Amino acid sequence: MKKLLILVVAFATLVLASCKKEYTITVKSNNEALGSVTGGGEYKKGTTATIGAIPAQGCIFQSWQDGNSDNPRSFEVTGDATYTANFVSDSYYADQFVGEYSVTTYATFNNIPLVGTYSMDFPAMTATIVKTGTGNEVEVTMAGQTRPGYANSTGLHVEPIVVNQTILTSTVAVTVTFPTISAPVNGTTSWTSTLSASLAGVGINGTAEMTATKI
Repeated sequence: MKKLLILVVAFATLVLASCKKEYTITVKSNNEALGSVTGGGEYKKGTTATIGAIPAQGCIFQSWQDGNSDNPRSFEVTGDATYTANFVSDSYYADQFVGEYSVTTYATFNNIPLVGTYSMDFPAMTATIVKTGTGNEVEVTMAGQTRPGYANSTGLHVEPIVVNQTILTSTVAVTVTFPTISAPVNGTTSWTSTLSASLAGVGINGTAEMTATKI
C-alpha cells in the first residue's frame, strides 16, 4: 500500500509538471554598466521567446554565455532557462595586444636555387602595437615599418611587412604575410607566417615560425 501511494504521488507530480503552462526565461547582463538586456519573462510552453542585448555607449555585445552570438536571439520555450549577455568595452580586443614585443623568427625556405630547402633564424626584432582610436584599430611597427591592423574576436589582423634578410650570401627583401594572430597568453603568442622573396632572380617561398613576447 505504501509503495502504491508513493507511485501515485510520483505520477501526480509528473502530471502537474507536464501541465505547467508557463516557464520563466531569465535574461541577465554580465555587467550592467556595459549593457542591458530584453526579453525576460513568463512564456507558454512551445511559444517563441526573443531576447536581446543592448550595449552601452563605448561597448559591444560579445556573446551569450553558451557562445551563441545571435542578437536578437529567438528560440522555442521548453522550460525555465537563464541567458547571460556578455558585454565588453569596444576596445577590448585591441587592448589584449597593445604593448612592445620581442619577436623571434625561425624561417624555412623551400626552393633555394641549387640548395633546395634552407632554414635560418632571423635576427630578433622589436614590434610595437598601439591603438589608433577608441575602438579596435591598431598600428603595428616592426622592422622599421608601420602597418595598419585591427583586432576582433578571432585575433589580430595586420598587413604584410618587408624584412631585409641575408640568405646564404645575398641580402634580399622578404615579404612576411601574417595569419590571424591569437591574443597573447601570459604575454606570449606564436603563429606561422608565409614568406616570399626573390633570390638571384628566382622567386622563393617558405614559412616562418614566429613568437612574440611582451617586453
